Amino acid sequence: MGDSMKNKKKLIAVIVSLISIDSVSAMEVVDCGGLGSVPYVMIRFINRIINIIKVIVPVILIIMGMIDMAKATTASDEKQMQTSRKMFIKRIIYAVMVLFVVSIVQLLFTILQTSVFQKENNLLSCVSCVIGNDCDSEEIDLKETTATSTGSKGSKTKKIKVTRVVITSKKSSMKVGDKYTVTSKAMPINASNTKLTYKSSKPSVATISSTGKIKAKKTGTTTITVQSASNKSAKDSFKLTIKDSLDSKRQKVIDYAKKFLGNPYVYGGTSLTQGTDCSGFTMGVYKHFGYNLPRTSGSQSGYGKKVSSLSNAKPGDLLFYSNGTRINHVALYMGNNKVIHASNPSTGIKTTSPANYRTIAKIRRVIY
Repeated sequence: MGDSMKNKKKLIAVIVSLISIDSVSAMEVVDCGGLGSVPYVMIRFINRIINIIKVIVPVILIIMGMIDMAKATTASDEKQMQTSRKMFIKRIIYAVMVLFVVSIVQLLFTILQTSVFQKENNLLSCVSCVIGNDCDSEEIDLKETTATSTGSKGSKTKKIKVTRVVITSKKSSMKVGDKYTVTSKAMPINASNTKLTYKSSKPSVATISSTGKIKAKKTGTTTITVQSASNKSAKDSFKLTIKDSLDSKRQKVIDYAKKFLGNPYVYGGTSLTQGTDCSGFTMGVYKHFGYNLPRTSGSQSGYGKKVSSLSNAKPGDLLFYSNGTRINHVALYMGNNKVIHASNPSTGIKTTSPANYRTIAKIRRVIY
């Protein structure tokens, strides 16, 4: 009897010591979704009790039964052996019952947690989370706290606001017809809504799509603005100048020259409206675009860049013709094997095809 009491006291001492293992930690607090704060030690304490009851107690009961059986067998006392056998069976039943009841309790907590209460908004769920050992680091974090705002309907995660927008790649100038994609980002990078909007102050000069793709439309200057969709004050911008592409410039020269079709030819003249000769015509057309060509066709044949053949000619190129000994005529190449020129007093300013209606001595490119 004395030994039995000593064993029971030892059992109680073991259980108490196991229960108190975690109780020396600091009183850290778990915030359970606005329904009050639960001391973390308390939750861990309950968790420890349940785990010990579930595992340790049944094992100790079985061990104690085995010890009693061993003592009865050693004593060779039939009556004591029968008593010990019955007690052993009872302890096994008690152990199974303890394991079963504790498992049912944990199951109930799980059911309540998943079907009735939300983990973020209910105190009981918070407790069941810890007791059931199924909390992840995002649900209960003792070292970090998430920004929350509490209202009458519970708590919700606070949105992180975009504070600024940064354009990471841009261009100061483009040519008509060119395309380019602007890259940018909202800061901070972990903001709740990082969506950006794009705008061109002059869509007729350049347009920009919802994904930041710019398309140059015509010459001019526009301002490209990138703005946060969630915070209108967070934005960045840059000025973009659209310049003529070379092909566009060349075509503009031809379009301008065509305005004077039918005007008179005057030898030595330089007026595109009152009368001009061949070199006066090409000089006057290019002067309109800021190019200062020499006065005569012979002098103009040394201006600009050499073009090897008619097959490589582009609109706006100067085609020079000779009489066998010297260059005596110049025309503007229009493309498609056609030229525009101040031909002679009887026809005035006209177009001619093919471009090599006379022997071509030289081809020079003004715009390159």
